[in-house]
Amino acid sequence: MSITRNKLQPNQGAFSPNQVAHRLSVGVHTVLAWIASGELRALNTARKATGRPRWKITSEALVSFEAKRTVGPVPRATRRRRRISGYTDYFGKSACHSSPW
Repeated sequence: MSITRNKLQPNQGAFSPNQVAHRLSVGVHTVLAWIASGELRALNTARKATGRPRWKITSEALVSFEAKRTVGPVPRATRRRRRISGYTDYFGKSACHSSPW
């Protein structure tokens, strides 16, 4: 049995935070945190603006969110600098300077 993800098409409809969480394999609270931070755009369809929010995420907003979170190629690691021989750096002081304190 194989699981396939549906490709979202624009104007496909609106999704609940639970549906988005299931699609992205994250928790519902993570989706709600993305909405609260403004990272994921959503519409509040509650009857009263002061009541319990009922979020709906449009397919355009979800496609845009996924595009922003898509990872590009991994940057190459920078090479570490070679240590200078004969130099010991204890506590940020040079061994060349002979100071008791």
